[in-house]
Amino acid sequence: ESARLQQRLSEESARLQERLSEESATRQHQIDKESAERQHQIDKESELRERTTQLALERSDRVFETLTARMDEFAKELAVIGQRIARIEGKLAALIEALPHLSPQPTSQAEYPRGVAAQHIPEEPPEG
Repeated sequence: ESARLQQRLSEESARLQERLSEESATRQHQIDKESAERQHQIDKESELRERTTQLALERSDRVFETLTARMDEFAKELAVIGQRIARIEGKLAALIEALPHLSPQPTSQAEYPRGVAAQHIPEEPPEG
């Protein structure tokens, strides 16, 4: 009887051990599957972030290139405007130099006050 009981306990123990092993294997498989799914999701999100970052960098580069090109165009326009201003200033300087030769010079003392009066600025008292 004791041997039979021992045999039954051994068989029961073996079945329990087999069930535990199967459940452990099933659980380990489930854990591995969930872990793989999580890792796949993490990789997918990481790849998406990387692509988004790359697109943002490319967009930023294009904007920078566009702004740099516009800035170069503005600099060229400013240079042209500067050249025009310099030419105009040169013409004005030449005109100003020519003005004393063009304006009537008093020929006598009697005409002198009239020349001074023509140069009088209204807010200032006349000279002489």
